[in-house]
Amino acid sequence: CDHTCTDTSTGIQCSCREGYALEDDSVTCSDINECVLATHSCVEGQICFNTLGSFTCQRLISCGTGYELTDRNTCDDIDECQLNIDNCGDKLNCINIRGSFRCVAKSCDAGYFTDAVGGCIDIDECILGAHECADGETCVNTEGSFNCIQRPSLTCTAGYEISDDGESCIDVNECDRGTHTCSSGSTCINEEGSFRCQDPIICTPGTRPSSNQRSCIDIDECEDPLIHQCGEGARCVNVPGSFRCECNRGYRTTFQGSRTRCQGKVFQINLAKKSYHCGDKNTGRLAAIDNYLGIHINECALAAGERCMYRCRNSPGSYSCVCPSGYNLERFDGTCTDIDECNTNQHNCSRSETCFNTRGGFKCVEITCPAHYARLSNRKRCVRQSCKAATNKRSCIRLPKQISHHNISVRNNAAPGTTLFRMSLAKGYPKDRYYFMLTKGNEDMLFRASKRRFKKRKSGIVYATRKLTGPKDYVVDLTLKLYRKRRWATFISRLYIFVSEFH
Repeated sequence: CDHTCTDTSTGIQCSCREGYALEDDSVTCSDINECVLATHSCVEGQICFNTLGSFTCQRLISCGTGYELTDRNTCDDIDECQLNIDNCGDKLNCINIRGSFRCVAKSCDAGYFTDAVGGCIDIDECILGAHECADGETCVNTEGSFNCIQRPSLTCTAGYEISDDGESCIDVNECDRGTHTCSSGSTCINEEGSFRCQDPIICTPGTRPSSNQRSCIDIDECEDPLIHQCGEGARCVNVPGSFRCECNRGYRTTFQGSRTRCQGKVFQINLAKKSYHCGDKNTGRLAAIDNYLGIHINECALAAGERCMYRCRNSPGSYSCVCPSGYNLERFDGTCTDIDECNTNQHNCSRSETCFNTRGGFKCVEITCPAHYARLSNRKRCVRQSCKAATNKRSCIRLPKQISHHNISVRNNAAPGTTLFRMSLAKGYPKDRYYFMLTKGNEDMLFRASKRRFKKRKSGIVYATRKLTGPKDYVVDLTLKLYRKRRWATFISRLYIFVSEFH
């Protein structure tokens, strides 16, 4: 027998275990397929699988997310919280529910609200108007609360402070207060709303530092006879980095070492006949070349005319250097320096206009501040006022915090790549995000803005992509977008670029 053998009075009898059937030979046991014979006990939604001596019922549909199939063929809930497979993180509490879990925010203190990921975020009571500050007080937000302080609603940007009368913003002199960041050996120079560090300048012999310490200028040795020592009968001619002695008419040139000396003098000149008599100064005796015809010399065509920066004007027996309108002729060296009509009050701008000095002239610019802006004392900067009383606070906050106006005077045919303007962040934080872009007046892509580091400060510069040919004027807006402390702020520098017709 395959399974069970039983001894009876009539002989041996074979039998099979449950789930099997005895074959016709009365010895062999074969499996009963309950699934085929439909003798199983599977319910609707289950499928029958035959096994040796039995069967199993398997669910047609899986248990789904949040459940697991047990060996009892049932679906049990998975406790994600206990198994630490939730994604609530440290800021949220995990609570298990059937088939899933729930992240519940931990309670935040007063003055904070819970964000989408369970963090406690400070409530800005000042922007939401949820403060209790009285009229005449200004709300200042703090972490978890706010303060009411007695001060004007006018706020000043970095580099400025409220004046004593509380009506305007005045420049902070970082150099006098010692709040600058200039390194040892550098000179702090205060500017409107900021400062700059001037490194010591080293000049070559014959030159000296300029008054603003930005460049080297020529020393005019001709101003001091003790320096040039050209002597009688000679005139001193200043040249870049040095000087030379030239003999006057009627003197002959001699050399004593490296020095130029002039001897002999004309003592009788007849300009009407264009003739002269040469003789010795001491004896009065005429020289053998008496009554030779004098030849008029055009100094402008010679090396002497090269000292004139703008134009040389020849005259009988001499020459002079001239400058275009708007420039002054510097004595001795023929240099033309721009006249600052704005500082010297030689302009004709009205009271409502701002004078911008240019190379060889000036421009009168009407600067008006938009609504909700206050003009600072220097008339070139507009600062957004407090948005507390604004009808639409959200739109007010999105306005630029500051609009500043800048005068940029450029010589004719300025080379491409020349830096025209630099804009720096007063302070920098590691998580700052900032962008510089030209948002107005650059339709022909003549200018470009890019990020730069200047004196370890985050900065942006504007430069020309092509040669600037004058005379021509441009008005370009450089916009700074700064993301700091979870907020975006916008600053605009309006650049008035005046390209001169002169080099």
